[in-house]
Amino acid sequence: MPVPQQTMEEITVFKEVAPYLTNPLVLVGFVLLLFFGIHRALLKAGILPPLTPHTGGKVVQSFLRDGFVIALAVIILGFGFAFYQEHFQHDPNVLKSRTETTRLEGLVEMAKGFCQHPKTIAFDEGARRDVIRACAKAVVALAQANVPEPQKEDALAKLEKGDAQGAKALFQAVLEHKSAEGKASNLEAAEAARNLGALAFYDNTKKVLAAYRRAVELDPNNPDGGTSSDVYWFV
Repeated sequence: MPVPQQTMEEITVFKEVAPYLTNPLVLVGFVLLLFFGIHRALLKAGILPPLTPHTGGKVVQSFLRDGFVIALAVIILGFGFAFYQEHFQHDPNVLKSRTETTRLEGLVEMAKGFCQHPKTIAFDEGARRDVIRACAKAVVALAQANVPEPQKEDALAKLEKGDAQGAKALFQAVLEHKSAEGKASNLEAAEAARNLGALAFYDNTKKVLAAYRRAVELDPNNPDGGTSSDVYWFV
């Protein structure tokens, strides 16, 4: 027996609404609706006596009196939140952003492997840890830099293979750009200089002090930038 057209339409509508019914707020709203409905039915049947100022406080009276409104408000809020979540999860721009973020995070973790093997072997263990920590911080900063995504991804991919030139070039560009903006951008420029110096430990230690001196010029109130000064004795 064929299913009537109206029934098919109702099934289609239900399929669209069904995912929203699992939202916790919607479920709570329906529970409240059921509770207040039963309470009202019991009152009408005379099974429960009506509340008076002597048998229930004003808050309880108001809560029970306005129960349906509260329940409907919770249900509507739940549907709205569920709709937002559904839209957010399937929005192409959001999905693209998540994919890019995940890919970038993966590149960052792989690029941090570059930091584990400083070429300068004269470090004591404490200084070596500081160098590795500063390098890892620079890798994270590279991923957050305000430069085109392809450039960041390329620099991170090269770092994973042991080539820091792309990353240093980006930090150098940020340093020059922020320095040119004036005093208001000095802290950002100093941070770029520190990151440049952190990477220089791995292939050209002669440039380390130059980078850190530049950072101190730009940010004299933070001379070591969180890096132990003992590191510089090995440059």
